Amino acid sequence: MASKTVGEWMKENYPEEYAIHIEDGNTKFFDADVDNEDGRWFMEMQTDLSAMFEHINSIPIPDELTADLIDKTGDDGDLTYMVFVFLAEKKISDYKKAHEIVSAFPKAHRTMYILYEFNHQVTNGGFSQYYGNTNGRFAKSLPNLLESIGEHALSDLAKRVHAVIEEAHGKTSLEFDTFIDAYDFDDPRFDEFDNEYYELVEKDSMWNKLARFIRENKADFTKNFGSSN
Repeated sequence: MASKTVGEWMKENYPEEYAIHIEDGNTKFFDADVDNEDGRWFMEMQTDLSAMFEHINSIPIPDELTADLIDKTGDDGDLTYMVFVFLAEKKISDYKKAHEIVSAFPKAHRTMYILYEFNHQVTNGGFSQYYGNTNGRFAKSLPNLLESIGEHALSDLAKRVHAVIEEAHGKTSLEFDTFIDAYDFDDPRFDEFDNEYYELVEKDSMWNKLARFIRENKADFTKNFGSSN
């Protein structure tokens, strides 16, 4: 009997996530055999991700952030998720204008929102998913934002990735959003970029980095929105 593929396993065990992967075109490992190294890696990653999402979906989102709440939310992943969703749900009134609204956030909020979104997308599906799902709307700002939290290696990586995108875009007359929708990420450099990212955050996860950033800038997250500087 033929062994099951990762795609078949995914469809059977995680049908909702399977549908999302299909819709996003993120099926790179679906033809892998569940018994080979790639298949086992993907299944372990998906199982861990599903458990993580089940946990974070149980985290209550407050109507306002307080210093006490930040102090009491001990787990770094829980804190970063809570703050990100707070910003997304409480501060973005119209997602059609999300780019404009987030761009006007105070610096600490803007940094947190953009870097959380960036890490979430790259962790789940690589740089191709980040650009595909966000149209790279904040990609140009990533190097500076990463530098601002002391992540020099990640900043350099984000700069190199965007340079590849910009070079290809410069050869067209398309608007950037239209170009990204049609761009073929089937380039071995993106596999290398993804692997480099995973290696960099494996030692110290982005959730830990962002949680430290929130705690170090607690006053900025617990006061009313003011200047965007």
